[in-house]
Amino acid sequence: MLGDIARVPLRDECAALVRAERVLQWTADPTAALTELRRIVAPGGWLAVTDTDWGTLCVEHPDAATADRITQAALRWVPHPRFARDLPPTIAALGADDVRVRHDTATITAWDPDDPAQHDGPPGLPLHSIAGVVGADLTSVAARARAGEFRAEVSLVTVVARLH
Repeated sequence: MLGDIARVPLRDECAALVRAERVLQWTADPTAALTELRRIVAPGGWLAVTDTDWGTLCVEHPDAATADRITQAALRWVPHPRFARDLPPTIAALGADDVRVRHDTATITAWDPDDPAQHDGPPGLPLHSIAGVVGADLTSVAARARAGEFRAEVSLVTVVARLH
């Protein structure tokens, strides 16, 4: 089903489980989107949300300025780059009485910049799109990747909550 997360075409309290993964960071109003998801969860049902905390993005590079430019670009690339940090209290405020939080680190240690399928970067990490926000040059990052010296990390926050 394709739809607008701010207006989910389902009746109130119709779902035992609602899941959203890496979506809220892209919405115009993540709190309003969460409120809409909460609307369709039945009493005693579960809301499971995972989002990326782009404030934690780290692309390892011997030139700290290059690494910092990429991190700063990620913060401008996503409309709500740090909303993942707000997930636990926001979901609790929507009526959750059992909030479980998990923090994971996605680590990427390989990128083939010459593979057309990975043009934008490693799977799950669109480096060219991110770097393009500030005009960062990925030439040196790509050269390191070709030499087998690529590493990037970003944190994911998952909240699973039972709603009353």
